Amino acid sequence: MTPFYPPKPTPRTTKPGPIARLFASLDNSLAPLYARSYAMKMGEVRTPRHRLYFIVDPPLAHRVLAESVTRYPKSLLMHQMLELLIGEGMLVSRGETWARQRRMIEPAFESLRIKAIFPLMREAAEAMAERFREGSVGPNTRADLEVTHATADVIFRAIYGRAFSRADAETILTNLGKFQRLAWRHAVWTMIGLPARLSVNRRRARKYAAIVRELFHAPVRERLAAIARGEAVDRHDLLQSFIDAVDPVTQTRFDERELVDQIGTLFLAGYGTTASALGWALYLIAMCPETQARLHAEADAAFAEGPLSFDKLRLLAHTRDMFHETLRLYP
Repeated sequence: MTPFYPPKPTPRTTKPGPIARLFASLDNSLAPLYARSYAMKMGEVRTPRHRLYFIVDPPLAHRVLAESVTRYPKSLLMHQMLELLIGEGMLVSRGETWARQRRMIEPAFESLRIKAIFPLMREAAEAMAERFREGSVGPNTRADLEVTHATADVIFRAIYGRAFSRADAETILTNLGKFQRLAWRHAVWTMIGLPARLSVNRRRARKYAAIVRELFHAPVRERLAAIARGEAVDRHDLLQSFIDAVDPVTQTRFDERELVDQIGTLFLAGYGTTASALGWALYLIAMCPETQARLHAEADAAFAEGPLSFDKLRLLAHTRDMFHETLRLYP
């Protein structure tokens, strides 16, 4: 049997010049990298308007992201890229705005542990399995759409207490992908010193961001309208936790826009990374029949005495190892 080698970027042998780097980076941020880039602890890229630092060394990343947060404020460039989608969400906010958001959001996550949301994850997985049984899977099935639907479904159930529809999954996959490409091109435009207000890509990205943002906004609007009508809202989801949250310092609450900003941030941060990892995992499993058979056998043994429960996750040791290897290859 021919050995399987997972796909990987082919780095350039030499460092490209500024013009070559510019055109290579328009659609793929990895394309300008050369062999030495992958061995650096930290790389620097200079543009007419910015200095970009790419940190590869884990201890250094921990220093920037955890130990000395105030010394390394979030990039205004990242804010420009994402504000159309998540406004002033925690991913891009800075200073006192970020501190207030954290004070208000942190209590909601105290009870949000894997064990607590495991039933929601199982419900979403069972819904996906039911779609497969109904014949939605075939030779031309898009794995990216399936994992997008599954991961978004988990997060939607946790945030809003309801399932995520197939139509919404297709909307997310199509429009978010277009937004991301345009937002990155806008970032490249800005990095080379061109005025942001003249960026065609930003204007085009606005349309796709609005479509995605409305998916987050509609349930918020419905919930707030129900509360305004005096209806009893017996919900224990994240949205209600955010609505009820009060900043202990300023005694303020999130307004409607802020709620959408924070929920959009949570959704995008959780769904995108997980869907990508699951997509790569399915690809690797499909390319390795022996691994696939071993995972099937492990799952059959774990499910032999009934549905999967949180306590049975420890029985899926090979599945866990396979997923860790996926994250190592495609972090």
